[in-house]
Order: sequence, then structure tokens, then C-alpha cells
Amino acid sequence: MSSVRDAYYPIGITFMVVNAVAVGLRFWARGIKSAVGYDDTAMAVSFAKIGFVIFVAFELVAIDNGIGATTMEPSFDLIKAAKFFTIAQIVYILTTGISKLGVVLVLYRLSDRSDLKHIRLVLIISMVIVTLWCFATALLYALQCRPLSVAWGVGEGTCISSTVLGNAGIALSAQDVAASWLYGLLPVYMLRKAQLRMKVKITVMFLLGLGAVSSVATIIRLKFVVEVTRIQADGGLASASIIQKTLEATIYSILEIGLSILAAALTALRPLLKKVPCFSDISSGGYSGSKALVSSRSGNRDHIKGPPIRLDDMHTSAGDSEENIVAPRRVMGIKKDQRIEVGYEPRDPSKVQRQQW
Repeated sequence: MSSVRDAYYPIGITFMVVNAVAVGLRFWARGIKSAVGYDDTAMAVSFAKIGFVIFVAFELVAIDNGIGATTMEPSFDLIKAAKFFTIAQIVYILTTGISKLGVVLVLYRLSDRSDLKHIRLVLIISMVIVTLWCFATALLYALQCRPLSVAWGVGEGTCISSTVLGNAGIALSAQDVAASWLYGLLPVYMLRKAQLRMKVKITVMFLLGLGAVSSVATIIRLKFVVEVTRIQADGGLASASIIQKTLEATIYSILEIGLSILAAALTALRPLLKKVPCFSDISSGGYSGSKALVSSRSGNRDHIKGPPIRLDDMHTSAGDSEENIVAPRRVMGIKKDQRIEVGYEPRDPSKVQRQQW
């Protein structure tokens, strides 16, 4: 299907450029305040080192060398094309796991309140499941042929059937969809008590939950993965009998990871929104009643604790973009109120003794 092959370059290049800008802005927004954290490191690894760039680059090399082409050209090298396409599938599995870890680490850092310990437990368990699941699937795909070079037509050996590889792909997709929706819905629960205006709260929930959108591409890809399981082939993912289906599925793999990385990068860009007039209250926190004075009322008397401070004058760090999104839990303590009264009475002037200084 030439139409599928033709879609690789525009989709791949577009997401590489957009995500490069988004990840770069994320590091700039965090770096200017020296607030780069472990979630940023996971984001950089998923995008550049192990991940998206290598995955897309390998797919484009395979396309250039004729993978899935119906008409052969002199410049095509089908062995090279199959080699890069097969390795790209393994890189994809590792990248999708790391990109999910980048999203969950953002949520993990936000859930440091004492009343969100159960959320942290859920996130830790999900991180372990995602890591083990992706590693096991990547290992299976790395051993799809023994030796692996048989998958691109070099040497002799045995290969796992396409049915087994397809079922492994279905299981990976199911795990990916479940994780995407879990990480997309958790911000709704975590921000339910946040001290933010409703417009700001909805915007933050949307940014943190945007990763769930990537699951739409995963669900569409399932159609082609299921079709692969129905085709009996023993030559690896790049074999001629299933290559058209795997090519169609891989297009949605690019969309899935591209959207996932973009969503995780956007969550750190709230400080940059202060440059946009209509979003300036989002970057500043959007607390209602920001012009009010900090005070407390007890009974019929007002007690001002310290000098009056306007909330707009309070200093907050813009480097850690998710800082203070989740309202801190109030700690109930014991207050001791001590009152001292000072009075005086006029003395008899005749009894006052004058002293010389």
C-alpha cells in the first residue's frame, strides 16, 4: 500500500519537530529555575536516547529501502529495510514504556500529600507492571527469530509464528490503553480539592490527562494487530505475508508515542502561559480571591496574624510548573492563646521622689 508508505514521512517528521520543540520548552521552563527532575530525565530518554527519534528514524530508513513496496526500484535494499523495520518494533516497545513512566512520574511528584499515599501506591504498582510488561514483550520480539537476522532474511533458523507475536501485541495494547486511562483520570481525583478556579482546574486536568488521547491511536491499531494474528506466517514481523498489516499498525504506533510525549511535555509549560494574556491566571495559579488579605476570624473578633499580606505579593516558584497544583493538606494543631493586660494608676505627686540623673 503506497498510501501507507507515503504517510510515514509527513507523520514522522511532524511529530519529531513538534515534540522536539515541546520537550525543549519543557527543559527551558524547568531549567531556568533549576527545577529539572527525574520525570524530565525520563522524558528526554523516551524522546531522544532510547526512543521516539530512533524509532521514527529506523522506520523512515526502512521506507526508503522499500519495505512494503509493491513496485521494486533499483535503489531498494529489502534486507536492510526488513532489518531496520524489525529493530524499530523493539525500540517502539521500549519507548512506549519509558514514555508512560514519564507521565506517571509527573503524577507521582504531584501526589506527595499525606492523604494521597494510596495514589502513590497505585502509581508505584502501575510503574512496575508497565516496566515488566514492556520488557517481557520487547524480549519476545527480540527473540522472534533465532538468530534474529533470520527475520530480515539472513541465515537460517526458526521464528515464532505471527499468531504469537500478534497476541503479544494485543496484550501490550490492552496494557497501554489501561495505563493511559488510569493516568488520564487520576488528575481528576487528585485535583478535586485543589484551590484553583474552575477554569484553571479544568485546564490543568486537561493537560495532565491529555495522555489518554494517545490510547485512541492504540485502539485503532488493535484492528491491524488482530488481523496479524489470523495470518499464519513464520518469518518475523517483516515477512511478506504480514508486512502490509504491520506497516498500517506502525503508523498508529508513531501517533501513539508522539501524542504521549507531547502530553507529558505540555504539563510543564504552564509558566510560559503567563506570556499569553488570556492564560496569565493559569500560570499564576488562579486562586480565587487573590486580592484578599490573609487573616482569620474567630467569634466576633478579627485576629490578624502578622502584617497583612496580599496573596498576589507572595512569592512562588515558576520553575517547578506543577508545584502547588494540588492543595496541601491542612494539619490540625493545638493553639495556645495567651493574653496580657497592662494598666496604671496615677500616683500622689507629693509622694514622688525626685532623682537627679
